[in-house]
Amino acid sequence: MKPNNVLSRLAIYTKSNPLNTILVLTLLGDIFIAIMTGPMQWPDSLGYYKAANTLSNGEIDIARTPVCPLLYLMAGMISESAKLWIVGAIQITLFLFSVKCFFRVAQEIKLSNTIVIASTCFYVISTQFISNNMTMTSEPVAVSLCVFLIYYFFKWYRNNSMKSWSMILLLSILLIFTRPSFLYLPVAIAIMALIYLCIRQYKRALQMITCTVVCAGLMFGYCRIMERKIGVFTPTVVSVINDSCIAIRAGLFTSNNVVNPEIKERLITFEHRTVRNPLWDYPNLNGISYKAIHEELTLMGGG
Repeated sequence: MKPNNVLSRLAIYTKSNPLNTILVLTLLGDIFIAIMTGPMQWPDSLGYYKAANTLSNGEIDIARTPVCPLLYLMAGMISESAKLWIVGAIQITLFLFSVKCFFRVAQEIKLSNTIVIASTCFYVISTQFISNNMTMTSEPVAVSLCVFLIYYFFKWYRNNSMKSWSMILLLSILLIFTRPSFLYLPVAIAIMALIYLCIRQYKRALQMITCTVVCAGLMFGYCRIMERKIGVFTPTVVSVINDSCIAIRAGLFTSNNVVNPEIKERLITFEHRTVRNPLWDYPNLNGISYKAIHEELTLMGGG
C-alpha cells in the first residue's frame, strides 16, 4: 500500500471517527508519559500509602478519606511490587472513559463538531498540567469522577432513568470520600431538589432529596467515627497537617515558639536531623493530639 493511500485512509478515519482518534492519541500519550516518568510520587503520596496500611488493619486513617487509599490497598493485593504501576493503569483507564463521557456531554450541549473536538482535546491536554495519570495523588481519580458525574447528570436530565440516578448517587458518594472539598455536592444537590419541588417535578425532587440524605448521612457517620477516634468532628485532619507543614516551611512553627512540650521535643529532633527525606521532610508528629497541634497553630496566628 502506498504511503499516500495510508495517509488518506487515516485522514478519512480521523474525520469520521474523531472520538476514537482522540482516545487512541490520549492512550499513546499516557503510555509515553508512563514510560518516561514512571509512577510520580509527591509528598502527599506518602499519606495515601500510610492510609492504605491503616485500612488494611481495619481502621480509618485520620488524614485521608478512604477512596484512594482503598485503590492503593487493592492494587497492593494484586502485586505489592507493581502496586504503583497498577494504580497508574487504573487511573489511565478511568481517564479514557472520562474522555469519552466528556465528548458525549459536549455533543449533548449541541455544540458544533469542531468545538466538540477542540473542547475534548483541551480537556485531555489541560488535565496533564493539573495532574497526569501517573501521579500518585487523588487528583487523577477526582477529575475522572467529576466528568462521570456531569455525564450522568445530563443522562438523568434527559431520561430520568433509575440507572442514571443510581450512578449520580454512587459518584457523589465516591467524590466526597475521595476529597473532602467535594462536600459542597450534597448542598448543591439539595438546592436542585428545592428547584424541582418549586416546579412540581416531585419524582426528580425526591431522587435529589434521597441523594442528599444518603451522602450527608454517610459523611455524618464517618465524622462521628473520627470524633470518637481523635475528639474532633471532621472527615479528615489534613487541613491541620497542611497548615503545620506550611508554617514549618515558613519558619514559623519551630521549637522556639511552641508551648506544648511534646511538640517542642519533636520539633527539636527535626531541626537537628542529619538526613533529609526527599519526599516528606517534616517532623514526626504521629501520636500527638491534633487538637494540640491546632491550638499551637491558633496561638501562633495570634488568636
